[in-house]
Amino acid sequence: MKKTTTALLGFGYLALGLSMSGANDVWIAPTDTNEVRVEIDGIDPEAGLLEAITEIVKISTTEATKLSVQIAEIQALVEAGTLTEEEGEARTEALTEDFESRMENVGESMEEWGEEFGERMEAWGEDFGKKWESNDKAMDDAIGDAVERDLKMDLDFEAPEAPAPPPAPKKSTKTSFDYFEFHFGANSLRDASGYETNTERLLSSWESVNTRFSFGTKRKIGGAASPFVFQSGLGLEATAFSFNNDHMIAKVAPVSNGADATTEILPVTELTDVRRNRFDQLYLEIPMMLHIDLSKRGKVDESFTLGVGGYGGVRILSEALLLGSDSEGERMQIRTNNNYNTHLFRYGLQAQVGYKAWKVTGRLDARTLFQQDAFNEEVYIGSVTLGIAL
Repeated sequence: MKKTTTALLGFGYLALGLSMSGANDVWIAPTDTNEVRVEIDGIDPEAGLLEAITEIVKISTTEATKLSVQIAEIQALVEAGTLTEEEGEARTEALTEDFESRMENVGESMEEWGEEFGERMEAWGEDFGKKWESNDKAMDDAIGDAVERDLKMDLDFEAPEAPAPPPAPKKSTKTSFDYFEFHFGANSLRDASGYETNTERLLSSWESVNTRFSFGTKRKIGGAASPFVFQSGLGLEATAFSFNNDHMIAKVAPVSNGADATTEILPVTELTDVRRNRFDQLYLEIPMMLHIDLSKRGKVDESFTLGVGGYGGVRILSEALLLGSDSEGERMQIRTNNNYNTHLFRYGLQAQVGYKAWKVTGRLDARTLFQQDAFNEEVYIGSVTLGIAL
């Protein structure tokens, strides 16, 4: 149950993109005698696989969004001086504990559904096996009768003793597998429908690369012979965007008092003879995927695979790198650590097709790269990578 709860909390905090910026509404803290709790509906034990996944994503999204808004309201009160930092931390901790308690209930409900679903799949497998064995016996009997009828002969000598048949191999019952995957490919900046944007035309496609690795567990759903495999784990993804024609990402000062700084792609003025102008970000992420894996019983990644799923991540590094020469021709390097008005959290959808260990994965974020009104167009990170699973 701990693994289930951890996955739910991670998916709630990361994959569903909690935003720390936000609301200006006043948050009313619960008192010691009037604590407010939200009762969460469980997962129907008789629900199907897609229905259960849809319900758990819906519940996690709703609860995680509520928590994000409440935390943002507390931070606004602290910044306004209405609350002290100690009071803000105490209220945030209380909200987080209440959220974890509610998600623990969801985890227990999901675990009960998983046990019920596994029992249904196991019963289906046993029924299928009995029918197969019945048909197999009938076929053997028919073949034996035909051979006895058509090839019957009297022998005057004693036939040699037939060798004993080899023992039948034991059927594997393994359903859980550790995995490690490494992916490398190309980044792009797309619109919400996946089409090319004006900003993408400023990128150098050969130098805008994506590097990603992840590790975790793959579990067969419904027994060792089932083709359905659920994958979950942790990973790191590095995105690099290189710009053409000596352009570079930059924050632009506000034109009026009270306005926020915006982000633009501008020509480089600090250096000449620019050799590298790149914008890099690093994300800690939780990827999840449901596969159809045609591998043998008790095996994964030994045949054709097809998967769909999602991912969520939190930004842990953001920097711009410029390499060029100064006015005197001396080589210079300018490295700037800045978030450039990008979102702290990201999440999106992914699809994968593979054969044995080789995997091709396509990803498209479901949340814009930059914060609202901070960039001249809405762009989403997209990528296509070639990977290997170990």
